[in-house]
Amino acid sequence: MEILPNEGGKVRMITRDILARRVETLFDPEKDVSAPGDKNTRPFCNFMVNEKPFYIHPDLVKDEKVRVMLVGEGEVAMPENQKKTDDDEFL
Repeated sequence: MEILPNEGGKVRMITRDILARRVETLFDPEKDVSAPGDKNTRPFCNFMVNEKPFYIHPDLVKDEKVRVMLVGEGEVAMPENQKKTDDDEFL
């Protein structure tokens, strides 16, 4: 996935279909993205682009503004058990 600044901030997303063919999707994250509906039964779908389901792990989207537009999550906080402490440097 990449943001195309020359095309007004549109996003190009490259995925593969079930036959491993390349599928390129170009969309505007402010207009074309919606949340999955209540009747969505797909376990790996956290946003829809023009009524097509997609999934991306929120930690993989580095731009916070784009992450909020796609999956509706704010800043990703590190879980308490993964935070570094002074003891970690000793090991």
